[in-house]
Amino acid sequence: MEKRESKFGEVVDRIGGLGIVVNKDNEEGLAWYGLYGLVNEEDELIIPCEYLNLQMVDYGLIRVENQSGIYAYLDHRGKEVVPFSRGYNLVGSFSDGRVVVGKYTQPVGEYLDKFHENEEEDDPIDFLDDPFNGSERSILHYNPYCPKLMGYIDQYGNEAIPLQYQEAKDFSEGLAAVKGCNDRWGFIDSTGRTVIPFEFDEVFESYIPGYEGFIEGTVVVKKEGKWGTINQEGATVIPFEFDDVLKFYVEGAIVFKKDDSWGAVTQSGEIIVPFLYPEQGRVIKLFKKIMHLEENAKLLVSPCKKQSVR
Repeated sequence: MEKRESKFGEVVDRIGGLGIVVNKDNEEGLAWYGLYGLVNEEDELIIPCEYLNLQMVDYGLIRVENQSGIYAYLDHRGKEVVPFSRGYNLVGSFSDGRVVVGKYTQPVGEYLDKFHENEEEDDPIDFLDDPFNGSERSILHYNPYCPKLMGYIDQYGNEAIPLQYQEAKDFSEGLAAVKGCNDRWGFIDSTGRTVIPFEFDEVFESYIPGYEGFIEGTVVVKKEGKWGTINQEGATVIPFEFDDVLKFYVEGAIVFKKDDSWGAVTQSGEIIVPFLYPEQGRVIKLFKKIMHLEENAKLLVSPCKKQSVR
């Protein structure tokens, strides 16, 4: 998309005739980095340039973060659908008609020292990528070490599942992973009913958004210190016998570590790359090579190929 100037600032994105515009005329506080608003095709201001973040999301809604680090959802006229008065410090993206929302239970500023103690950065960090929605946020507003309560709202702004979990992830194939007050993870459905009990240490987190939760009926979880997979009924598919898992989704395989070696298995548990390799990259290359050879083999035995071979 070709960027252009608006009389209110620079148009950084345009969707369906509406333009997201950033104004950098402010010099105080976080506003110095730019404040976002929304204009129409006639360059008329629909939503004023007063938000630290503004993103168009599903169901015709616009997600905005005000200068206090609180989120709301607006319609295309700028009217609040989910008001700032709810006090949501954290919001995610819609999945299966639900979106994760959360509130800090303690002041974020009190956890700045804890953040710096746990991070290995040489230079001070001013902004962090918020994993809930992918936006860049001030450390004054987003801190992963600050305690919080999480729940879900629907597309109409109703609080569909109360804020009662320590952590919460997007819905995937009808279920969402949530962390309870016992510090264990379980899975709920879109009504909030517990489907799989809270008995897991961790749930797989991918470096790439969109590749978490259930994929083709199974999910990678950690139980009693070991990684494996379960299905949507909570039954074990791949036994819990692995020490680590690659935090990167590889289509068609799960890359696990057992003892000191990495290997790859299918989602059903079949070993396709044996556990012989000290490096993850070697396993991925071998797996891709195997998949390539299998694809070529399929072509060789197809009817049209048989004819051409003759």
